[in-house]
Amino acid sequence: MLALKTRPAARYFPMIAVLGGPVLILVLSTAALAGGAPPQTEADEQEIKAAVLDYIEGFYTGDTARMKASIHPNLAKRIVDRWGELDVLRLSTREQLVAGAVLFSQRRKKTDNLIQDFKILDRTAKTASVKTVTVDFIDYIHLAKMNGRWIVVNVLWESIPPAPAAEAEDQKKQSRAEPKDLPSAEGVLDNYIAALGGTKAFGKIRSRICQGTVEIEGANLQINMTQYETTPDKMCQILTVGGYGTIERGINGEKAWRIHPSQGVKILEGQAQEFYTRRCRIDSDVHWRELYVKVECVDLEDVEGKLCYKLVMTPLNDNPEFWYISCDDSLIVRKELVFTESELGEKTITESYHDFREIDGVLLSHHITSIEDDQIVQVIISDIDHNTDIPENRFDPPETP
Repeated sequence: MLALKTRPAARYFPMIAVLGGPVLILVLSTAALAGGAPPQTEADEQEIKAAVLDYIEGFYTGDTARMKASIHPNLAKRIVDRWGELDVLRLSTREQLVAGAVLFSQRRKKTDNLIQDFKILDRTAKTASVKTVTVDFIDYIHLAKMNGRWIVVNVLWESIPPAPAAEAEDQKKQSRAEPKDLPSAEGVLDNYIAALGGTKAFGKIRSRICQGTVEIEGANLQINMTQYETTPDKMCQILTVGGYGTIERGINGEKAWRIHPSQGVKILEGQAQEFYTRRCRIDSDVHWRELYVKVECVDLEDVEGKLCYKLVMTPLNDNPEFWYISCDDSLIVRKELVFTESELGEKTITESYHDFREIDGVLLSHHITSIEDDQIVQVIISDIDHNTDIPENRFDPPETP
């Protein structure tokens, strides 16, 4: 399967000044013009809290109607992101936030203690500032009272990193679960490969060239993608980002590498190399027996409206992966992965697969939704060519300084 993990955050450069501009002006002007906040009434406090809860709980549950009722159409939600050595500002609109809530609610486990802290920091007759802390996020929320009701207009937020020890223990508990009446993982995987076209059909493919586009939430960018693959384990992916440059990554069977306009050349080692080696093998899912030392079918779960077998896929020297395969048509619905790199630490990645089409006797996903932490990326494949000659030097690793 194809995957995109690089986030070219230079797309946010034009928005950097926003943090010191309109947002700061709003905070200063409300304090200056109010001459001190009027006494807070219990009714206003309850209405402010209700609007914030509609926004937060609606996001966690995927209740889009509740979210739309609580946030202004011109909402601006921002986070300070990191790219190379620069801090940049990423913007999400109301439409992007509502769309992201549907995906987030499907992959996030339910929790009984969602909101851990709620404070009304300041309030005037028409404006309010609220801080909330949930299990995943810290939000600083601006509300306005418009036409007699409170509504969210601005949000500045950041993520709370998960506790690695707790997360690891949770994964162990899930992997130890042994629900009754579940098929073997081997049987589920064999049915999955058969549904894609079977090992014989994939055996006829010696190379693949994919072309498509990449859409990143909150970015108004033109990103074109070309990916080259040859058997058994060579891959090169090139992302051309309009107004920014070219991002390239690949593996030549021995070395895994990437090239970034601002970060230069990086040769990947350790778990990062293991991750790339496994993921970049052409039709890697077909070769699951060679790439994973242990596979388990541990549960049944509803994923994106489909009843799925949940598999724990354990590679030799890397983090376990969770695969969700449809009980109905045996196709992959979602994968949950953890990518580890020395400089970045652990990154949680969720991929959902859509729009399977038959190309040369095999089914391939043409639309992949990738979520890294809270960044939503849509990969749309427009063209796939098989068994086209690809020059060997296409996969040569770059020279390092």
